[in-house]
Amino acid sequence: MNQGVHGIDLLLWIMGDVQSVYAKAEAKARDIEVEDTCVALLTFKNGAFGVIEGTTSSNPGEITAFHLHGDRGTIILDDHGISEWAIAPDTSTVAQNDPAQCVSLKALSTASDPRAMDRAGHQAQVDDLCMAIAENREPMVVGASARKAVELILAIYESSKTGKEVRLR
Repeated sequence: MNQGVHGIDLLLWIMGDVQSVYAKAEAKARDIEVEDTCVALLTFKNGAFGVIEGTTSSNPGEITAFHLHGDRGTIILDDHGISEWAIAPDTSTVAQNDPAQCVSLKALSTASDPRAMDRAGHQAQVDDLCMAIAENREPMVVGASARKAVELILAIYESSKTGKEVRLR
């Protein structure tokens, strides 16, 4: 829940709502009171499948990556930007990576040094929230959106505890 919530929030923003989840979460490598390793199989409401692997039991500093695979190709997003963009014009053509579509963020990953985090992203959200209050409007990120990520994590925990698939509303 601590850091995985951010990736889950992004995953839900990209893929949409989750219908069900089956998960395993345990302390595998560290003697701690919470899980350090989690794997979850998702079924999205749009019919797509997804896999979440979340861990603090791996080598510190490993990148976070999202691999999106579909019938026309693959897009890979990671801590450094878009590292692969291979989209075919149709399903009968094999997709080839298009380097022109790849984007490097040239940002220092904070996975191994949290003190290296740039506060610009957080500052933009705080500024927007303040402006939303002053202008009596919704902020860019609403609480209901964040709540969906928390609900999915709670369903992951429930599935891991019960050993059963959990359906979300």
